[in-house]
Amino acid sequence: RHENGLELIDLVRKIRAIEEGKIELELKPVNLNGAIQESLILTEQKFSQKEIIPLIEVDESIDVQVERISFINSVLNNIFTNAIKFSFRGSKIEVKARQEGGRVILVITDCGIGMSEALLRDVFEIHKTTSRTGTDGELGTGFGMPLMEKFISIYGGKIELSSKEKTDSTDEHGTEVTLTLNRSDESL
Repeated sequence: RHENGLELIDLVRKIRAIEEGKIELELKPVNLNGAIQESLILTEQKFSQKEIIPLIEVDESIDVQVERISFINSVLNNIFTNAIKFSFRGSKIEVKARQEGGRVILVITDCGIGMSEALLRDVFEIHKTTSRTGTDGELGTGFGMPLMEKFISIYGGKIELSSKEKTDSTDEHGTEVTLTLNRSDESL
């Protein structure tokens, strides 16, 4: 529990620093597939603990314009950790990317418990408590999503969530996170 408290303080500090413009992030071309693979290594234990299989369909030639460390640690790790947390043991998490003009659309889909409309609405609000326990009782801070949204807006991107709750839909349920990022073309 103590660890969670420290993590929380760190997240709040980061959010405040971003809001006050104290964190200067240098955006550079980052290979999307490489960043995803690195994030999977960092979250590997969580995946294996719940026997969840990541299915990655991301073209190795796609580069995005982001700040690498925050993208891996605060964005991808957070999305994967949440997807695992609310997924059922032995399920799958799909990761797909496509290019649309100068943008890259990254979609991460889980088959978990899903989120209510109220939760979807409040999940990026730092003043609302949206933390809830995972399918194996995992704890969360509720600050991961607001922080992630801030980083993505600094990258000039956007994040959208759509979800079907298991209670509403017994066949198809889960959450889909869609990130729209700027494509990085070295030739430009």
